[in-house]
Amino acid sequence: MLAEALLNAQKSETLPCLSGKEVFLLYDTFGFPVEITTEVAGERGVKIDMDGFEAEMENQRRQSQAAHNIVKLAVENGGDLAENVHDTEFLGYDTLSARAVVESLLLNGKSVIQVSEGSEVEVLLNKTPFYAESGGQIGDHGFLYVTQDQSKQTAVVEIKDVQKSLGSVFVHKGTIREGVLEVGREVEAAVDAKLRQRAKVHHTATHLLQSALKKVIGQETSQAGSLVAFDRLRFDFNFHRPLLDGELEEIENLINGWIGDGTLLQTKVMSLNDAKESGAIAMFGEKYGEQVRVVEVPGVSMELCGGTHVSNTSEIRAFKIISEQGIASGIRRIEAVAGEAFIEYINARDSQMKLLCSTLKVKAEEVTARVDNLLEELRTLLVKLPLPLLLPACRYGVWSSYFQMETNFYITVVLTLQENTVADTIYEDPWRNQPTREDTDLLERKIIAAVHEMKDLLNIEYSIAFFLELLG
Repeated sequence: MLAEALLNAQKSETLPCLSGKEVFLLYDTFGFPVEITTEVAGERGVKIDMDGFEAEMENQRRQSQAAHNIVKLAVENGGDLAENVHDTEFLGYDTLSARAVVESLLLNGKSVIQVSEGSEVEVLLNKTPFYAESGGQIGDHGFLYVTQDQSKQTAVVEIKDVQKSLGSVFVHKGTIREGVLEVGREVEAAVDAKLRQRAKVHHTATHLLQSALKKVIGQETSQAGSLVAFDRLRFDFNFHRPLLDGELEEIENLINGWIGDGTLLQTKVMSLNDAKESGAIAMFGEKYGEQVRVVEVPGVSMELCGGTHVSNTSEIRAFKIISEQGIASGIRRIEAVAGEAFIEYINARDSQMKLLCSTLKVKAEEVTARVDNLLEELRTLLVKLPLPLLLPACRYGVWSSYFQMETNFYITVVLTLQENTVADTIYEDPWRNQPTREDTDLLERKIIAAVHEMKDLLNIEYSIAFFLELLG
């Protein structure tokens, strides 16, 4: 191997020289001491790139140290992490991109030195602009890039989640899209700016929502959980009853008013005691150290929060509550959208309205009246149905339950009968007293189909389970 390397070097058109990588290969793989390689090369008139050799040696030492430090740990995700890896330095408050060094790699929960294209990988960096999921806010998305000579891209890692482990060690979870990623490599870590902005908008909107709730339903209400995602926000709070339509409207108006005020946010780092004395609200389920970060919308909100936020409330643009419901005894949940997600929600609703108008052949402002008329027509059909068409339903206990059932639900059953799907299809003799099992199964299938069709056409509330119970 040494002779072959020297021969190739001698054939070079430029000054014969063994590269540092070749000298390292001879040393590391084939066991040739660098002293012998240097001596033999000198006899052949071939120079040695000692600087390159030392660089290869240093790279091996870094990778070896990283591999040595990685041990089995019983952590939340059941994987391996570096025992001696220090806390990740978070740069994401000030920048969305930064140069960082790969400290550790995990492949299928096992520590590795390198990972190739197509693999799912967990990456630990010495520092990062990526926000790790915490305080209800999901982790950032983005990319890690490995470049050569500041120009040629040699590896790309798509990051789809970032979690914290062992305290403040950020675990970047993603897929190798191109090339090979190695421990010790320097990467360019770049956060998806558009998705980060969506998260910032929803996080600040969540703070505004909590303040609005306290103003509208009482200061005693408090947060019981939250989710800050790219497409929506979710806020859980303690309250003993559903919110009234007027209360929800008042909450929306308050928040949109604060958004329109264009208030600059203030962020401060202070002691936990000072933060509590200033009136800052603590986030649900969070643990705090002696120094905490306080995010304030002056005159509106002040909370202990490590999440990312807009600089000015005007960046939120608009806020809309899309649902309010109970999730447990004494716990309510509000889901809402803001910013770009608000625009997407409104566009989707607009498309639905256009489809409804096309189906009903009316203008948007006439939809409610048209649906009311249709429902009244359906109710009228009830009293006009011939008795023989209702008798099969009587045998299944449906007719006797008529006056105990919701009108809209019963209309669904009647429509099934009115189109002769029961009397004319199931029974050759509508007066037959003993339906077969096949009759029952067919009736069940037809009623389910009719109920679904009615729901799709008119959005009528229904309960298949209840009706099947009536079938016995």
